[in-house]
Amino acid sequence: MKFSMIVRITFLIWIVIFTVFFQITVEACVICFPYPKTTLADRLLKSESVVMAREKIGKPYSFTSIEVFKKSINGNDVKAYIDSTSRRKLKHNPKDVVVLVRQPKDADWQDWQYIAYANIEYQIFIRAILKQSSAWKGINGKDRRIAFFAEHITDSNPLIREQAYLEVGRAPY
Repeated sequence: MKFSMIVRITFLIWIVIFTVFFQITVEACVICFPYPKTTLADRLLKSESVVMAREKIGKPYSFTSIEVFKKSINGNDVKAYIDSTSRRKLKHNPKDVVVLVRQPKDADWQDWQYIAYANIEYQIFIRAILKQSSAWKGINGKDRRIAFFAEHITDSNPLIREQAYLEVGRAPY
Protein backbone atom coordinates (compact mmCIF):
# COMPACT_ATOMS: atom_id res chain seq x y z
CA MET A 1 0.00 0.00 0.00
CA LYS A 2 2.81 2.37 0.92
CA PHE A 3 4.68 1.60 -2.30
CA SER A 4 1.56 2.26 -4.39
CA MET A 5 1.04 5.64 -2.73
CA ILE A 6 4.66 6.64 -3.41
CA VAL A 7 4.28 5.68 -7.08
CA ARG A 8 1.10 7.75 -7.40
CA ILE A 9 2.67 10.79 -5.75
CA THR A 10 5.77 10.48 -7.92
CA PHE A 11 3.61 10.18 -11.01
CA LEU A 12 1.63 13.32 -10.07
CA ILE A 13 4.84 15.26 -9.43
CA TRP A 14 6.14 14.32 -12.88
CA ILE A 15 2.86 15.39 -14.47
CA VAL A 16 3.11 18.78 -12.77
CA ILE A 17 6.76 19.16 -13.85
CA PHE A 18 5.97 18.30 -17.46
CA THR A 19 2.95 20.58 -17.46
CA VAL A 20 4.88 23.54 -16.10
CA PHE A 21 8.08 23.16 -18.10
CA PHE A 22 6.85 21.71 -21.37
CA GLN A 23 3.71 23.64 -22.13
CA ILE A 24 2.68 23.51 -25.74
CA THR A 25 1.55 26.78 -27.23
CA VAL A 26 -1.48 26.43 -29.45
CA GLU A 27 -2.12 29.21 -31.96
CA ALA A 28 -5.55 30.24 -33.11
CA CYS A 29 -6.54 29.33 -36.63
CA VAL A 30 -6.56 32.05 -39.29
CA ILE A 31 -10.34 32.28 -39.13
CA CYS A 32 -10.22 33.09 -35.40
CA PHE A 33 -8.11 36.23 -35.86
CA PRO A 34 -9.86 39.61 -35.95
CA TYR A 35 -10.85 40.55 -39.47
CA PRO A 36 -12.13 43.68 -41.16
CA LYS A 37 -15.86 44.34 -41.04
CA THR A 38 -15.90 45.27 -44.73
CA THR A 39 -14.31 42.94 -47.28
CA LEU A 40 -13.28 43.50 -50.87
CA ALA A 41 -16.53 41.86 -52.00
CA ASP A 42 -18.57 44.21 -49.78
CA ARG A 43 -16.83 47.24 -51.27
CA LEU A 44 -17.32 46.00 -54.82
CA LEU A 45 -21.00 45.25 -54.28
CA LYS A 46 -21.83 48.49 -52.44
CA SER A 47 -20.12 50.70 -54.99
CA GLU A 48 -22.07 52.58 -57.61
CA SER A 49 -19.32 52.16 -60.21
CA VAL A 50 -16.53 49.59 -60.54
CA VAL A 51 -13.81 49.75 -63.19
CA MET A 52 -10.55 48.04 -63.98
CA ALA A 53 -8.11 50.64 -65.26
CA ARG A 54 -4.52 51.35 -66.23
CA GLU A 55 -2.62 54.57 -65.71
CA LYS A 56 -2.17 56.80 -68.74
CA ILE A 57 1.42 57.03 -69.90
CA GLY A 58 2.91 60.36 -68.86
CA LYS A 59 -0.18 61.40 -66.88
CA PRO A 60 0.24 60.33 -63.24
CA TYR A 61 -2.95 59.45 -61.34
CA SER A 62 -5.01 59.64 -64.52
CA PHE A 63 -6.42 56.33 -65.67
CA THR A 64 -8.10 54.85 -68.68
CA SER A 65 -10.84 52.37 -67.90
CA ILE A 66 -10.16 48.97 -69.43
CA GLU A 67 -13.36 47.33 -68.24
CA VAL A 68 -16.48 48.83 -66.65
CA PHE A 69 -18.54 46.54 -64.41
CA LYS A 70 -21.17 48.69 -62.81
CA LYS A 71 -22.80 51.82 -64.18
CA SER A 72 -21.24 53.37 -67.23
CA ILE A 73 -18.87 56.28 -66.78
CA ASN A 74 -18.53 59.46 -68.81
CA GLY A 75 -15.67 58.76 -71.19
CA ASN A 76 -12.75 56.51 -70.37
CA ASP A 77 -10.84 58.92 -68.13
CA VAL A 78 -10.75 58.33 -64.41
CA LYS A 79 -8.76 60.32 -61.86
CA ALA A 80 -7.71 58.49 -58.71
CA TYR A 81 -4.84 58.27 -56.27
CA ILE A 82 -2.97 54.98 -55.98
CA ASP A 83 0.12 54.11 -53.99
CA SER A 84 3.56 54.31 -55.62
CA THR A 85 4.15 50.55 -55.34
CA SER A 86 1.07 49.80 -57.44
CA ARG A 87 2.07 52.45 -59.98
CA ARG A 88 5.52 50.86 -60.37
CA LYS A 89 4.02 47.36 -60.67
CA LEU A 90 1.63 48.56 -63.39
CA LYS A 91 4.56 49.92 -65.41
CA HIS A 92 6.25 46.51 -65.41
CA ASN A 93 3.15 44.33 -65.87
CA PRO A 94 1.14 45.40 -68.91
CA LYS A 95 -1.68 42.90 -68.32
CA ASP A 96 -2.30 43.97 -64.72
CA VAL A 97 -4.85 46.62 -63.72
CA VAL A 98 -6.06 48.52 -60.71
CA VAL A 99 -9.63 48.21 -59.49
CA LEU A 100 -11.31 51.54 -58.78
CA VAL A 101 -14.73 52.16 -57.27
CA ARG A 102 -16.99 55.14 -56.79
CA GLN A 103 -19.74 55.39 -54.18
CA PRO A 104 -23.29 56.66 -54.74
CA LYS A 105 -23.85 60.42 -54.51
CA ASP A 106 -25.30 60.16 -50.99
CA ALA A 107 -22.11 58.53 -49.62
CA ASP A 108 -19.34 60.34 -47.75
CA TRP A 109 -17.16 60.32 -50.85
CA GLN A 110 -17.88 60.25 -54.57
CA ASP A 111 -14.35 60.33 -55.96
CA TRP A 112 -12.78 57.25 -57.47
CA GLN A 113 -11.07 55.09 -54.86
CA TYR A 114 -8.35 52.53 -55.44
CA ILE A 115 -9.29 49.24 -53.79
CA ALA A 116 -7.05 46.60 -55.36
CA TYR A 117 -4.17 45.82 -57.63
CA ALA A 118 -5.17 42.92 -59.89
CA ASN A 119 -2.99 40.54 -61.82
CA ILE A 120 -4.71 38.18 -64.29
CA GLU A 121 -5.78 35.68 -61.58
CA TYR A 122 -7.17 38.40 -59.34
CA GLN A 123 -9.05 39.96 -62.26
CA ILE A 124 -10.79 36.64 -62.90
CA PHE A 125 -11.63 36.41 -59.19
CA ILE A 126 -13.10 39.94 -59.11
CA ARG A 127 -15.16 39.25 -62.23
CA ALA A 128 -16.47 36.08 -60.56
CA ILE A 129 -17.45 38.02 -57.42
CA LEU A 130 -19.39 40.56 -59.48
CA LYS A 131 -21.00 37.84 -61.60
CA GLN A 132 -22.02 35.72 -58.58
CA SER A 133 -23.28 38.65 -56.50
CA SER A 134 -26.86 38.46 -57.77
CA ALA A 135 -27.07 34.90 -56.41
CA TRP A 136 -26.11 36.19 -52.97
CA LYS A 137 -29.36 38.06 -52.53
CA GLY A 138 -32.53 36.62 -51.07
CA ILE A 139 -33.10 33.24 -49.45
CA ASN A 140 -29.90 31.19 -48.99
CA GLY A 141 -27.87 34.04 -50.45
CA LYS A 142 -25.45 34.07 -47.54
CA ASP A 143 -24.94 30.32 -47.86
CA ARG A 144 -24.14 30.65 -51.57
CA ARG A 145 -21.71 33.49 -50.84
CA ILE A 146 -19.91 31.44 -48.18
CA ALA A 147 -19.81 28.43 -50.52
CA PHE A 148 -18.31 30.57 -53.30
CA PHE A 149 -15.50 31.83 -51.07
CA ALA A 150 -14.97 28.45 -49.38
CA GLU A 151 -13.92 27.09 -52.79
CA HIS A 152 -11.08 29.62 -52.82
CA ILE A 153 -9.62 29.01 -49.35
CA THR A 154 -6.80 26.88 -50.77
CA ASP A 155 -6.19 29.03 -53.86
CA SER A 156 -2.54 29.37 -54.86
CA ASN A 157 -2.90 33.17 -55.12
CA PRO A 158 -2.40 34.61 -51.61
CA LEU A 159 -4.67 37.61 -52.28
CA ILE A 160 -7.56 35.38 -53.33
CA ARG A 161 -6.92 33.06 -50.40
CA GLU A 162 -6.93 36.02 -47.99
CA GLN A 163 -10.27 37.29 -49.29
CA ALA A 164 -11.73 33.79 -49.00
CA TYR A 165 -10.58 33.54 -45.37
CA LEU A 166 -12.07 36.93 -44.55
CA GLU A 167 -15.43 35.98 -46.05
CA VAL A 168 -15.59 32.50 -44.54
CA GLY A 169 -14.43 33.92 -41.21
CA ARG A 170 -17.65 35.96 -41.04
CA ALA A 171 -19.82 32.87 -41.45
CA PRO A 172 -21.82 31.80 -38.41
CA TYR A 173 -20.42 28.71 -36.68
